[in-house]
Amino acid sequence: MKRFNDFTDERYKGYCLHCAARLGKMRQTRDHVPSKVLLDHPLPDNVHVVDICEKCNNGFSADEEYFAAFLGAAMYGGVNPVPDMFESARRALRGNLKLAREIAERVERFTDEDGISRLTWYPDLERVRSVVVKMPGGTHFMSWDSLAKMSRRKCSFTL
Repeated sequence: MKRFNDFTDERYKGYCLHCAARLGKMRQTRDHVPSKVLLDHPLPDNVHVVDICEKCNNGFSADEEYFAAFLGAAMYGGVNPVPDMFESARRALRGNLKLAREIAERVERFTDEDGISRLTWYPDLERVRSVVVKMPGGTHFMSWDSLAKMSRRKCSFTL
């Protein structure tokens, strides 16, 4: 198994960056920053990882798969995997037909004023928010100078 460097500031170790629980005897997993779904394989040697609780890490998996699949579908105009689509989007759309259907049901076709047929995609914003908020949290956890700056409160972001 490939080993990654843990770039977590020493003062933050021992706490889950997402729920702020003490890791102590909890089951821990490694969380990649940014999410692995946004990186192609092989992963870069310098990808950042932090320890978080297993519950939080597992809680992001379905949303990360959705995020990758939605991005791939929107970028390439449909839910049928194509060779140019990034790897995690292809894998999610090919391996999870329910997810592909869900995304396909949230797209509308319209014709613009020039007569060109276009698509408008409507993501599940809660699922997107979950992934988008996670990434700066991981970056913050690794790089900020003061433990006092690490908020253990819920943050709100508008998408």
